[in-house]
This record gives sequence, structure tokens and C-alpha cells, in this order.
Amino acid sequence: MPYITYWLTLSGSRLITRDGQAIRVDYYRKYLYYPTLDKAGVRRLTPHSTRHTFATLLSNAKVPTKDIQELIGHSDYATTANTYTHPDLEVLRNAIEKI
Repeated sequence: MPYITYWLTLSGSRLITRDGQAIRVDYYRKYLYYPTLDKAGVRRLTPHSTRHTFATLLSNAKVPTKDIQELIGHSDYATTANTYTHPDLEVLRNAIEKI
């Protein structure tokens, strides 16, 4: 959280910059993103994969669909629901056990 808070305090149109300038994707992954995951003890997922996890966790927490759509940045919730949210395995097991 301190890492994100730091970047949010900086002004500009991008969350993460280097001296106010946009950074290259490969630089971000190699020197910022992957080292942060390593330090946090999280397996290396692509930044895009984290969108799936984020949307799924929000959905499992019963966050309203419109809010998930806004947070992910999709114009249509169907994209969010059909591509980015994945049912929790335990939820699926519980559904099967009901029959």
C-alpha cells in the first residue's frame, strides 16, 4: 500500500512515471513490477493477469457490478463479467453439493 500511495501523491496523467515522463513497459516489468511481486512473495503474474484477479476478488466480495466495471475501466460490464471474473472453486463446489 505505501508503494501505491507514493505514486498516487505525484501529479500527472499516469500512475507511474520516471521524472514525470512515461516509462517503457519493459522497464516497468523488469525494475518495478516483478521486484515488487518478489518482495511481497507473490508469484509472477503478468500485470494483465492481475486485472482478472482483481475483478474476481471484487465479484466474490459482492461488489456491485457497475463498480467493478468502473474500477476495471470497461465501457460494457459484459466484458468484465465474461472475460475478467472467474468463479471461486469453493463457490462452484457448494453449488454442486446443493443437488
